[in-house]
Amino acid sequence: MPQPSDFINQALAAVLRGAYAKKGINREVIAERSGISLSTIQRYMNGKVDIPSKSFQRVAEAIGVPADELYAEALRDAERMSVAADHNVVDLRTWSAEQLENTTEAHAANPRDPESDTDETD
Repeated sequence: MPQPSDFINQALAAVLRGAYAKKGINREVIAERSGISLSTIQRYMNGKVDIPSKSFQRVAEAIGVPADELYAEALRDAERMSVAADHNVVDLRTWSAEQLENTTEAHAANPRDPESDTDETD
């Protein structure tokens, strides 16, 4: 059974991305303000690496949002991701733009109306 800790990096990254987007800043600004290299910021925002607590604090300060609020939100999100994974529910927030586009294109190409028992015709 998946645990919230299995999803914490993804959740932290998603929360940070949402926070800096709301503030209208970008990763370059965060790197400059935090003193963390842009390449490291990018790895954190991709959710593939652990974010040390001191770095998380510096990034949160660079964004201008209290780190404890962001962390609490990420914990809630990680819990939801864990529950969704346990129930084989897809969390689209974790999908890349390419995955979403490919899935959308596949569904658009399907002539079958998902809300009916018949195929659509022109």
